[in-house]
Amino acid sequence: MLRSPTSPGECMKVSVDGVSINYHDAGTGEPVILLHGSGPGVSAAENWSRTLDVLADRGFRAIAPDVVGFGDSDRPEGFQYDARGWAESIRGFMSALDLGSAHLVGNSMGGRIALTLAGATPHLVRSLTLMGVRAPSVPPAAGLGKVRGYEPSLENMRSLLTDYFVVDPAVVTDEVVTRRYEASTRPGEHEHYRRMFSYPGANDLPLSDDDLRSLAVRTLIVHGREDKVIPVDHTYAMAALIPDVVSVVVSGCGHWVQVEQADMFESQLTAFLRGYGDAGESARARQSAGTV
Repeated sequence: MLRSPTSPGECMKVSVDGVSINYHDAGTGEPVILLHGSGPGVSAAENWSRTLDVLADRGFRAIAPDVVGFGDSDRPEGFQYDARGWAESIRGFMSALDLGSAHLVGNSMGGRIALTLAGATPHLVRSLTLMGVRAPSVPPAAGLGKVRGYEPSLENMRSLLTDYFVVDPAVVTDEVVTRRYEASTRPGEHEHYRRMFSYPGANDLPLSDDDLRSLAVRTLIVHGREDKVIPVDHTYAMAALIPDVVSVVVSGCGHWVQVEQADMFESQLTAFLRGYGDAGESARARQSAGTV
């Protein structure tokens, strides 16, 4: 099992179509599924340990799965390692947990998965929150290639995280670097990581601009202005297309919004989530798109 930061709730496993999915489950209330990104050594706990705590304390049920192929979930041969395949596995995961519908929160690749699921099955998605997600019509930046081209070493992991994921290098502690490096060097892990992203379409969002124009899910987008992996132009493009959207661009922040600007992110997310279901009047009326 991965060595991970302390996280709340229970660490559990569920079988979805014969594939074991590891997940963290904390709190009670409206379900919020947190989907992690795709950097080397990533896991649900690594991306979401603090967010899980905060959402549980604020009256939500926070659920963070290790996406198939990552963390302590299975990495089966023959799985469709792209946004459609992962979205289908999350749909099955929601069914296995008997959730009905849920709020989806996705960082980077996790946002692509959430968007893909919302586009295909909007009745399952109460709301959508995206951070650092690629837009269909904006070409990828060089930073994404740096992430995919990682070769395992402590120094390479430190350089990748400090140079491409954050603005403030103090956010990348020795402990974070060591955990991510150790996770990236588990037996067969690096070879599997490289194989996953050699699949056709593995890095793409399988939705068009027209799909975004017809998206029937209320959406919050939070993006670091200095993001080098997925530049903020992607959020500008998506915010111009999605009908019901609140967008927030965060100054002094890179790709890890939920880590580097955690207080701000958690405040925006909580207000947005509380505008749905039984939580009360629309938070959207209390938020304005812009820069913070």
